[in-house]
Amino acid sequence: MRIILHIGLHKTGTKYFQNYVFPELDLIYNPPKLVQYAIDFLRADAVDKKEVFYKFIGEKEKIKKKCGNRVVLLSKEYFSGNLFIGIKI
Repeated sequence: MRIILHIGLHKTGTKYFQNYVFPELDLIYNPPKLVQYAIDFLRADAVDKKEVFYKFIGEKEKIKKKCGNRVVLLSKEYFSGNLFIGIKI
């Protein structure tokens, strides 16, 4: 299984791709739990990152077991940080 992470930089047409392109591709697009664990990992304090990482891996394995070796695409603007405060998350 391969996971593609689309960073979704602000002001680059990300919403267009998320709404009209990615859902039409033959892949698994933004499985909710996997996306949430990715966001949780980015937001987690250092002491919690390991636990969240293992939850992400566990969910990835569930998807792989259910769907085989299909490609998974994760795309959220949040992955690129906060545009409004100018610092990395």
